[in-house]
Amino acid sequence: MSQKKFNLLLIGLKTMNTELIINQINNNRLNNISFRNISNFNYDFKTSSYDLIIIDHHAISINENINKLLESKDSETPILIFNIDTDITTDTLLSWPKVKGILSKDSPIEHLIKSIAVVIEHGLWLPRQTLEQMLDYYRNHKPSNDTRLLPTQPLLTRREKQILGLLTEGKTNIEIAETLFVAETTVKSHIYNLYKKIDVKCRKEAIFKVKQLRPESML
Repeated sequence: MSQKKFNLLLIGLKTMNTELIINQINNNRLNNISFRNISNFNYDFKTSSYDLIIIDHHAISINENINKLLESKDSETPILIFNIDTDITTDTLLSWPKVKGILSKDSPIEHLIKSIAVVIEHGLWLPRQTLEQMLDYYRNHKPSNDTRLLPTQPLLTRREKQILGLLTEGKTNIEIAETLFVAETTVKSHIYNLYKKIDVKCRKEAIFKVKQLRPESML
């Protein structure tokens, strides 16, 4: 049985580094990659045509259409940003709902290749410092009366709590399935149910929601 090929889109500048990245990604026969030059980029395509969008951070300041893509809440396609040479504030990152991974300009290409695989499998590729900053942000901005969140919090099953714990460790669906010795489709079903129960829409929200609420609210 042939494995599914993933369609990737890279948005950036036409440079030797970009060509190297494209060649490295093409070496993985499970990925088909397309390239759009930022100099003539228009947000005129369906993001659903791609499994992952990869953006050169330098492109953000060159073309305002990139910000429209980053801030869009309609797209379901995850985004990975690479070649970052400045600090990204928590407010900025939270305004980009589909950004699931970021890499600095010093990250080796091996990390980029690995991060692509993780994000495609619904994982996160964020530095520990960034996760800590986002957690602090949520702690400082949560409602002063936490009890408003708790009475309607549905009970999670034992399996859902197991999966939620593994999910917050950054494990992909496949890794969770291997850890629990269940099918990946079973994991996806549990994740769908627990997302509804804790009122989140994505993995990033789930991680911070479980940190935000008191542990007993999940029992």
